[in-house]
Amino acid sequence: MPLPAALAQLVNDPTFWIHYCHECNADDWGPARHPLYGRLQAEPVEITVAPGKSLRLTISEDTEHNTFYPLTIALDLIHPQLVEPTRVASSASMGYWDGLRWDEVDLLGRCVALADPTIPHPGVIVALLSPLTPLAKNDDAAAVRPLLEAAWKPLDMPAWRTNWRIDERDAREAEFEWKYAKPQGWTVSQEMHGAWLTKRVLLSLRKSTNQTFPFSVLADYFDAAEKCSASARNTRWDQWNQATVRDIAQRIVDDRDLTSAPILADALEDSGETNDAITDALRDISNQARQCCMVELIADVPRGAFLKRYFGKPWVSAKKGCWLIITSPATHTQPIVEALNAQLAVTQQGLLHGSPGISIGDPSIDHIYLDLFCDLDSGLAMVSAVLRQLNAPPETSIETYNPEHRILSWQ
Repeated sequence: MPLPAALAQLVNDPTFWIHYCHECNADDWGPARHPLYGRLQAEPVEITVAPGKSLRLTISEDTEHNTFYPLTIALDLIHPQLVEPTRVASSASMGYWDGLRWDEVDLLGRCVALADPTIPHPGVIVALLSPLTPLAKNDDAAAVRPLLEAAWKPLDMPAWRTNWRIDERDAREAEFEWKYAKPQGWTVSQEMHGAWLTKRVLLSLRKSTNQTFPFSVLADYFDAAEKCSASARNTRWDQWNQATVRDIAQRIVDDRDLTSAPILADALEDSGETNDAITDALRDISNQARQCCMVELIADVPRGAFLKRYFGKPWVSAKKGCWLIITSPATHTQPIVEALNAQLAVTQQGLLHGSPGISIGDPSIDHIYLDLFCDLDSGLAMVSAVLRQLNAPPETSIETYNPEHRILSWQ
């Protein structure tokens, strides 16, 4: 599954991911759009796991500014049982973001990587699907975080932006939960107190109350993906040379040591294995998560089990949930934005999220939104110091919703 030509050129551009993950709003407050954006809609990504069975990811440039974001994404299911492609998730305004489970994303990434060694896993497939995949409270967070860290690592972004992007997927405090029950299969739900606590509302077509969603067809698609992944495992590995391949893989798992992964690749080739996707992954010492995934396949251990054991760390959020809104006269907004951006570039404490927004009914007032990786007191101290240094007008105010709405003093 080669990436479409335009997307293949964009995936190594950090600016593309800023737009793709909706980390800026209007062009005049964020990086300029790439000329290739106009080609993306005509070149969707097809994740095909069996003839006629695929998920189609379409990326569109919003030239009309209808969604307030430069790029929007839509995920559609294509299947012989469906008359036409059926929406699974989307990032458009009032869209249905929460469409996939992390185990499903991991599975699809592996299927693609096994078929095409130029698209390693964890990598671009995880990155592309991650905005549509919340971390629910019953997900195995210790297995998910290494996938995300490995997917974003090649882009050489500042650590604070990588951490912010990863933690944006975390919906555990918002009480998102995946549940399996027949005949629908996997559905997602949310406890309402989680929505009130975090201000994050579940937006998903895979709710049990959605009677029009093709749950059984989507389940069949992922069943086909499981067969696709399993078919890459050659039973010859277990018999060749007194099970040498299986023994090396199992020793790597037992010792939690990837030093022998390149040796495992050599043994696979000696046994007659010709799939470069497998041997290339085992020799990629720069991406331990990629090696782990292939060791799991060869050792025949559950997906994500060795990955979790090798990295052995819980999901520790890099940000504390400090969300501040600065309200200021429009004539003073630009200097405040520039000073805050300069401060954040040095401290790496957070992200100035999106563009200032004009208050409804009063075009002379702007709002500036800050998503910080520190506690409320530290965030308030940093912002207050910037405002005092600029001699901001006294009508400038700072508000927070952590955990309830408050107007804070900065003078």
